[in-house]
Parts: sequence; C-alpha cells; structure tokens
Amino acid sequence: ISCSLVGSEMCIRDRLYSIFGILVESTNFKEAANNEESQLLIKILRYIEKNFKTPCLLQTAAEELSYGYSYLSRTFKKRMGISYTEYLNKYRINRALYMLSNQNHVQIQQIAEECGYDSLCSFNRNFKHFTGRTPREMIKCNDNQK
Repeated sequence: ISCSLVGSEMCIRDRLYSIFGILVESTNFKEAANNEESQLLIKILRYIEKNFKTPCLLQTAAEELSYGYSYLSRTFKKRMGISYTEYLNKYRINRALYMLSNQNHVQIQQIAEECGYDSLCSFNRNFKHFTGRTPREMIKCNDNQK
C-alpha cells in the first residue's frame, strides 16, 4: 500500500491515531468531579492505564476496586458510551500505533505483547478494526512518510 495522494487520507488518519495515542499516554486524569460515578470512572481508567499490558479483566478491576462487576460495567458504558472491553482495545491499539510510529525496525509480535495481546491474530484483527489497516500496512505507510 502506497501513501500517495490516493492514500493520503489514510496516512492523515494514521497520524491522527498516533497523536491521539500520545495524548492518551500523557494524560493525567484529574479528580474534578465529586460524584461517586465520576470518581469510579477515574479509578477504572487509571486501572486500565496501569494494567493494560496484562489481561486487564473488568472482573479483576471490580475485585480490586471493591465494586460489583455489573455495576462497574453499567457505569463505564453509561459514562464512556462504549463498553469496557472496547475502550481497553482502543487504548491498546492507540499504544501500538504510537509504538509503530516512533520505533524503527519494530517486531509486530513484540508490540502486540507489550500492548497486552497474547494472540497476534487478535491484535491484528483489533488493529485493522480500529485503524482500517493491518500493522504491516501501517509500517509501510510510516516508512514511506520518512
């Protein structure tokens, strides 16, 4: 895949994903809201930030935070507009995008593992789902831009 004018929109989108990944990585969540749901959401987001390299299950978060699984799941979906799993996958893929765009000679398997994926197949599927490209296509695009 070439990043010519025909693919320039994809390259721009790829760069935006990279920028978003950087923003997510550098964000420190502030405890501005006083209500319980907002504070709980902050705790869940911090849990993801700290544990995304591990299986990072909502059930484990519920146990660590001393809340019921169903309550956490409902609260997260209500406040974020997406499920916990979808957010976790987006977070992981944004981290992968950042790593792909900022490292030379990267191994896709290594990035997948560093982003919490045990299965390369799952990583590739989620990567394509969120970016519209495979990791290899993204690397080629990044190489063509350098």
